[in-house]
Amino acid sequence: MCWFNDETGSLGRTCAEQKISESKQFEGTEVVEITGIAGIGDNVKQVEFNWRLKPTSQNPNPQSVPGTVRFRKYDDGWRVEEKIEFSFPYSFFHVPSCDDDYLDFKL
Repeated sequence: MCWFNDETGSLGRTCAEQKISESKQFEGTEVVEITGIAGIGDNVKQVEFNWRLKPTSQNPNPQSVPGTVRFRKYDDGWRVEEKIEFSFPYSFFHVPSCDDDYLDFKL
């Protein structure tokens, strides 16, 4: 279980990665790396990270993109509170195939 990484109760990169990976908000994705943790207050942290969709047979090497989440410290540890910025890679919407004459980005 991930709680605090020291007696001061600070949120470390390993704990942040674990909590993001376990969050239902991020199902089907994986954290590539935590790129920064900033304090917003005593009990709130903003975590920047790179993530990607989990590899599949159709997309074995998905592109990694940045994301940002806010954590809040409770009596039992840190929890993912909300997504702030969560970009989607182009490959999420369209996986090119050999039959494509051109790439067309449409939502």
